[in-house]
Amino acid sequence: LTGEEVATILVNGADKEEGKLLQGSFAVHLAVCEYVEPSDLSNQLIGKMQKISLETSQKMARQYLKNNVVSIDIDCESSNASGSSSLTFSLICPISKTAIKTPVRGQHCKHMQCFDLETWLHSNKHVSGGRWRCGVCESFVAAGDLVRCGLFDAMLHDHRDKVSGVRDKVSFKSDGSWRMKEENKLRYTSKNCGVKDDVNGISAENQETNDASQRRSVSEPEVIELL
Repeated sequence: LTGEEVATILVNGADKEEGKLLQGSFAVHLAVCEYVEPSDLSNQLIGKMQKISLETSQKMARQYLKNNVVSIDIDCESSNASGSSSLTFSLICPISKTAIKTPVRGQHCKHMQCFDLETWLHSNKHVSGGRWRCGVCESFVAAGDLVRCGLFDAMLHDHRDKVSGVRDKVSFKSDGSWRMKEENKLRYTSKNCGVKDDVNGISAENQETNDASQRRSVSEPEVIELL
């Protein structure tokens, strides 16, 4: 079939009326696609992808900090000190849970957090209903709509070798500076200074009470009454 024949196929020989197709007609469109490996596509996208400069990214982050989420980071040991407003970013890709190599996000996404480009492309290799979704907010993102973040590039340049499963957070301050945070706080750590829960979720105080109760039960003899 020629291109014109494929583009328009009339059912039951329906005639055209003033250049318009009659009801009951339909069209078939064919597309020839070439498979490109994620690594090769990643290189192609990096070469032509829009990159947001470090200076512009810092301005965006400061504006985001002003208008949106603000976290107050006050260490337990310095509870008397005044907390400073900051944004917390993760240098771990939310898809692969490994350190980001090429930080990208959708240009229409409302967040600053990035994910890794090649990991994202690999995750979209197989056909599914969840393809081409942002790795952070899950909004639809076309490959051509991705942008590379200069702020994340700079943070990764400074701290990539320190990123691990227990330490991946970076604190961005309102003055445009950033610092690597200490190891991630465990969820079972108590909010009270110096008191931590064990791996089973039992507080140190409750554990001591349980131990004392067990010691008393062992030391007290068992009495059996004979009738």
